[in-house]
Amino acid sequence: MVSSFEDISRIKLMIDHAIGELSGVDVQRRPQIGGMIEVPAAVELAADLASELDFISIGTNDLIQYSLVVDREDSRMTSPRDAYHPAILRMLLRTVSAVHSAGKEVSVCGEMAARPDLAAFLVAIGVDALSVSPRVIPELKQALASVHLKPLALAASTIAACRHGAEVELALRAFLTAVPLESGSADRIN
Repeated sequence: MVSSFEDISRIKLMIDHAIGELSGVDVQRRPQIGGMIEVPAAVELAADLASELDFISIGTNDLIQYSLVVDREDSRMTSPRDAYHPAILRMLLRTVSAVHSAGKEVSVCGEMAARPDLAAFLVAIGVDALSVSPRVIPELKQALASVHLKPLALAASTIAACRHGAEVELALRAFLTAVPLESGSADRIN
């Protein structure tokens, strides 16, 4: 979890120090270093952070918690619809765009990636990889296999511009219930 450029500089120094203490020829001297976008400050600095890291992952559980000031452990303080909050979708759009502009890959982990309609949104906006628990893979794969990806990608900004989470949810679900494409279509996820 990073929130500033200084976090990355400090962690890189710690890694360099730890590597320097290792001996042997088989020591990886330049490991891949990534960062988690989990707080609003990191969203705003995504381009800067991506320029110094090898990859970025967006932790949606924490991003939702810290952005919407909800307590994931207290069901009275959270809603299943929090993931559909327009501000969250807008942050995701900005982050993916910034990371890709820096020429880096971006993945998403968290419960958001396990929900078929939200996973479709994530793939449509260019997320390179989704990290989900193995138990949801079959259902998620089946749902994503029939998503009309190009229309959803074109509609992503409009969906994120919705004013209410309920509107976002309805719009996304419409893409999952659309008539499946013929096999071999270029805008289908396989």
